[in-house]
Amino acid sequence: MGGLGHVAVDGTKIAANASMQAMTDEDGLRRIACRLVEQAAADDAVEDELFGDARGDELPEALQDPARRRALLDELIERAETDPNRDRGGKRRRAVDKADRALALADELAAVRDTTRRAARQRLQDELDAARHSAAHIRAAVQQKADERATQHAAAAAEGRRLPGAKPVPVDEHSHVRRAQTRVEAVEAELAAFEATPHTGKTNSGKKNNNPVRCLTDPDCRLMPTRTGFIAGLNTQLAVAADYLILAVEVVQDTGDVNQLEPMHDKIDDAVQTLRDATANPDLAVGTTLFDAGYNSHDNLTAPGPDRLIAQGKTHQPTGPTPPTQPPHPNATAREHMAWRLSTPEGKTLYRKRGATVEPVNAHLKDRRGLRRFSRRGLTAAKAEAHLAAAVTNLLRLATTHGPTALTTA
Repeated sequence: MGGLGHVAVDGTKIAANASMQAMTDEDGLRRIACRLVEQAAADDAVEDELFGDARGDELPEALQDPARRRALLDELIERAETDPNRDRGGKRRRAVDKADRALALADELAAVRDTTRRAARQRLQDELDAARHSAAHIRAAVQQKADERATQHAAAAAEGRRLPGAKPVPVDEHSHVRRAQTRVEAVEAELAAFEATPHTGKTNSGKKNNNPVRCLTDPDCRLMPTRTGFIAGLNTQLAVAADYLILAVEVVQDTGDVNQLEPMHDKIDDAVQTLRDATANPDLAVGTTLFDAGYNSHDNLTAPGPDRLIAQGKTHQPTGPTPPTQPPHPNATAREHMAWRLSTPEGKTLYRKRGATVEPVNAHLKDRRGLRRFSRRGLTAAKAEAHLAAAVTNLLRLATTHGPTALTTA
């Protein structure tokens, strides 16, 4: 197995072993931490009142002597199983540990928020600089034409004649200048509103911002968009060969797919090298990799690696909103070249194999293997589950394709 004529890559969102209701932002995590610390302090006060100032984990006198410790160890263990006070302080420690985790997540979200905010502010500042530069360029061009027109009017007046045409409007009232200035003022207002927005997660209008959130139950999961809404989950990437063999699988926290093309190409390269070694065929190579529009970007179109087809628009129209009607010119962009290639009969035929190759495998993982929700928590555990499910799927595919005896020789 391992038909490499084409390899289809796709990402699918799988729910984590966590609740959406447990997802909260930085402020929520800090409130949880405060509540847990207050609860721990209250429990500690109650225990002090009942049992004194002891912590509850001090060594008994009989165990303080190292010579007698080994002889009494078994007896103390047995006694501890029935000791009603064996969990003294345990509830408090667990609450404090949970509060520490909540504060650590809150600090992480604060760093993410600050980084995102700086990037957003820089984007607006760059947009404002570009708008101002464009407005200045347009105003200079209009002013130059106005000066030339004024010179022509003065020459005509000196000759006792009048130039035809309507009287020129002032430069500041020219439609191009006014449109450019309106754009500058709009970006300035947007930047001012951004600067005035507090860091509490709400705008001046009272609407919530898209602040990052974390789940205290499983800090590694993320808020993932799906066709039916949002889930607390992870993004599982699959690379599937033409004969439905899963070549590579990865689980990431990225909510989108656009940053996963190059990492998946690297994993495909590793899988192909494994196939070369197993078959003693050094000439094995991937023909074309197929991606949907979620992977579309200039960097992905021009990145090194195997030949690829990347949709430029929606699933039902991979060439984009305006399909090309003629070949691109020599200076066309990578997107224009890809749109044209997808509009050709060969490109259409090849791209149609993407969904037919990878989507059935996604369905098998979710419906046949039951991987609609990870059983364990944490990114490392989720990766292990995904790899196990992929291995089981590959083995069953091998058995059904080549017979049960193929498993003994695989």
